[in-house]
Amino acid sequence: MYYIDDNLKLIIGYSNRIESIYDYENVLIGNIYRGRVEDVLDSMNAAFVNIGEEKNAYLSLKDTKNTLHEGDEILVQIKKVPSENKAVKITTELSLGGKYLVYFPEDDFIKFSNKLEKEDIKRFKKIGEKGVLYRTKSRGASLEDLQSEINYFKKISKNILLQKDKRPTPKLIYNKNGAADYIFKNIDKSDEILTNNKELYKDLKDNFNITCDESFGLKYSSDLFLDYKTLFNERVELLNGGNIVIEETESLTAIDVNTASFLGDNSFEDTVFENNIVAAKEIARQIRLRNISGIILVDFVDMKKKSHRNELLKVLKEEFLKDESKSEVYGYTRLNLVEISRKNNGEELRLKLD
Repeated sequence: MYYIDDNLKLIIGYSNRIESIYDYENVLIGNIYRGRVEDVLDSMNAAFVNIGEEKNAYLSLKDTKNTLHEGDEILVQIKKVPSENKAVKITTELSLGGKYLVYFPEDDFIKFSNKLEKEDIKRFKKIGEKGVLYRTKSRGASLEDLQSEINYFKKISKNILLQKDKRPTPKLIYNKNGAADYIFKNIDKSDEILTNNKELYKDLKDNFNITCDESFGLKYSSDLFLDYKTLFNERVELLNGGNIVIEETESLTAIDVNTASFLGDNSFEDTVFENNIVAAKEIARQIRLRNISGIILVDFVDMKKKSHRNELLKVLKEEFLKDESKSEVYGYTRLNLVEISRKNNGEELRLKLD
C-alpha cells in the first residue's frame, strides 16, 4: 500500500511497517534548468553556471561537448548535491530515468544493462528508438510497456527542448522529482495507492489503482505515524528487545548495536549472533529510509565465530541489494567495526508533521 500526502510532499510504501519513503519537496537531483554561464575557469577545467539557486552550480568541462563562454545560456541537469556550503554539480547530458529505461533526449545511441540476456537485447532492438539505455528491470517488461515509457519521456523531452532558447534565464524547466514521476518509476500498476491530491488522482487513475481521500494525512493511521516518527530517533528499538543507536557527524555516521533486554534461548555466542542479524536488517532499512550517505561504521556486538562474522556480512550485503543508491559493505576494520559506504542521493529525510 502506498500513501501520498501532498501536503507534506511524502510518498510512503507501507506493509505492517514503512518499506519505502520519498520526500518530493525540494529534491534537486535530476532537475533540468536553463542556466547562464557566469565563469569559465580553464585552470580548473570547470565552469560555474547560474541556475537560480543560492550558489552557482559547478560544471566540469569534461561533462559538456561544447566550448563554453561567459554569458552562454545552456540546458543543464543536476547530478549531485554535495554537503552543505558546496556547489551542486551539473551536467549538460540530459537524461530521464524511468522504471525500465533511461531516455537521453539529445543522444542517438542504444545501450543495454550488462545484466540483460542476449534474448532480451534482441527483443528490445525491435523497438528501434534511439537515445535509450535499457535497465536490468526491463527484462520482464513487454514491448508495449517499454514503448509506453519511451513515449512518455519523448513527450516530456519535447517540452524541455522547446524551452531551450526561451527566456527568462535562469529557470527551472523540469522537476524530475515530482510525485507522478516517482510513481511511474517505482510503483506497479496493481499496487494500491491512497492520496489526498485530487489533481494527482485525475492524472493517474487511468493507469494506476489509486483512490483519493482529501481528508487523508500522515496521522490517518496511528501505526504509520508512529513508524514514521522512529525514523528520526537516535535510538531504534528492535522487535527482539535489542536496539541500535544512530549518531551522525559531519564526517561519518556511527551505529552502535546493543542486545539490551534480548536474552535468546541459546548460548551467549548464538544469542549475540541472532541479535546482530536482526540489527543488520534494521540498519540497512534505516540507512535506506533516512537516506544516510557517506562513510558508515557499525559496532556490532563482538562475535568469536568466523562463520557468524561472515554470515553477518552476507546478510548486510543482501539487505543493501534493496537499496536504489549504490552501497558497498567493505567488511571489518582492525577494531572490528563494519565499514559501509553509500552514494550521496540527495538530502537526508527531514521530519515533517501535519
